Amino acid sequence: MASAFFSELLLLQLHSLHGITVVSISAGKYWVSAVTSTGEVYMWDGKNGKDMPPSLSRLHNLKRATTVDVGEKHLLVVGSLYHPAYALTVLKKSQTVQADESSEEENEELDEGFMFDDVESVNVLQSAQHDHQKERTLPSLKSLCEKNNLSWIGVTTTIGYGSPIKENSYSVHVATLGEKEVEATRNLRMSIGNHWSRHTPEGAALEADWNAKFAAYEKKYPEEAAELKSIISGELPTGWEKALPTYTPESPGDATRNLSKQCLNTLAKVEPGFLGGSADLASSNMTLLKAFGNFQKATAEERDFRFGVWEHGMGAICNGIALHSPGFIPYCATFFVYTDYMRAAMRISALSEAGVIKSLGAKPFWFK
Repeated sequence: MASAFFSELLLLQLHSLHGITVVSISAGKYWVSAVTSTGEVYMWDGKNGKDMPPSLSRLHNLKRATTVDVGEKHLLVVGSLYHPAYALTVLKKSQTVQADESSEEENEELDEGFMFDDVESVNVLQSAQHDHQKERTLPSLKSLCEKNNLSWIGVTTTIGYGSPIKENSYSVHVATLGEKEVEATRNLRMSIGNHWSRHTPEGAALEADWNAKFAAYEKKYPEEAAELKSIISGELPTGWEKALPTYTPESPGDATRNLSKQCLNTLAKVEPGFLGGSADLASSNMTLLKAFGNFQKATAEERDFRFGVWEHGMGAICNGIALHSPGFIPYCATFFVYTDYMRAAMRISALSEAGVIKSLGAKPFWFK
């Protein structure tokens, strides 16, 4: 019953915006908020009771909004200085760099006035059924922040920071730095180099101590030491590819996920840094390593990772493992249709050439 009422409530709230272009919308347990193409923010309060329709409020003193996110007790609104519906008007003088050379000029510094006005506004509340109107006074966002001990945080950045010539210029926005400027940007100041060099003797002593301990470990455990060396260096075992199964047109037909399982388990036997898991689909996409158990705090030597229904986190974790040491070769698995959830992690993996293996299967039509 509660679920049905909640669904009806959301429908009423969405109906209130009929005819208005919405660019961002977020729903909480009772509150719903939306941003329009003109930078306005609308909110509904569904806590009035199930017998009353949700009332639609437009926060008149809020402007330049682009995105909104509703929490249980908080409202996050992101605004843009360059919102197309507003002219560039800010307060204190500062240098503002834009993408066009002719637009580089002295502008006023950004403060809270860029996004909301410090005025008490009269707001018109209209019911979802459009059958009556009433007025009430709403406090400005700035005064709400002050009364509730909240903070306005204005963040400014320097475009092309660190570039000796092109920093804070339009050209760094519209074009690449160029080979000479990249080299100059990467040339650290002498003060930074001197500060870094202060730790060289300490680091050398720690490295010598570690090498001495590893030499003793290698003498006592030669096989384990060789595995650790290969993980640190990224050197693959000699003849690892010969251990892989081979298939020919005459081989018996089988599901590709079963063939993938054979390859994964074979690689795990010959490559000590091969590990991974699935987003709660290991039994479907056949990604369990049979010779190993679940990786846990008390069983750190195991290699099966139970990521759960957490595709983005799974992809990000595998990226970190791969980039930590070249000898770690992680794999992660899910249905291909779920890759939308880990798209950002997959892009970072590709751009950084992390070498993460993706096992992406087909979702059966009967799977719900």
